Amino acid sequence: MKKRVMISVIVCITLAVILPTLLKANSAKKNGLNELTTTINGTLNIELDENPTTGYSWHVTISNPEILKIVKDDYTQKGDLLGSGGIHKWEIKGIKEGSTSVKFELYRNWEPSNIIETKTYQVIVTAH
Repeated sequence: MKKRVMISVIVCITLAVILPTLLKANSAKKNGLNELTTTINGTLNIELDENPTTGYSWHVTISNPEILKIVKDDYTQKGDLLGSGGIHKWEIKGIKEGSTSVKFELYRNWEPSNIIETKTYQVIVTAH
C-alpha cells in the first residue's frame, strides 16, 4: 500500500512539473506569430537552432519581397563534435514601407511536405 501511495505521489509531482511546459510549448506552436518592426534600410537579425547533419534545415519565404530582403544568411556550428548542431542566422533589411510576413519552415530538402516546425514573423517596415 505504501508503495502505491509513493508511486502516485511521484507521478503527480512529475505531471505537475512537466504538464505546464507541454501546454506552453503547444500554445506557442499554435500561435507562433511574432511581430517585429524595422525601418527602411534598417535590419533585423533572426537566429534559429539548426542541425543540418540530420538533413533538416530552415527554408525562408518572404510573402512580399518588395518590402524586405535577406542580406545575410549564415550558419555557425556550436561545437567541435561531428554532428553537433548550431545557429542559423539571417539579417533581413527593410526596403520599402509596409507589412509582410517572413515564414521559416524546418524540413529536409527531399521531403518539403514534411515540415516539422514553422516560425512566422509579421514584419512592419516604417519610414523612420
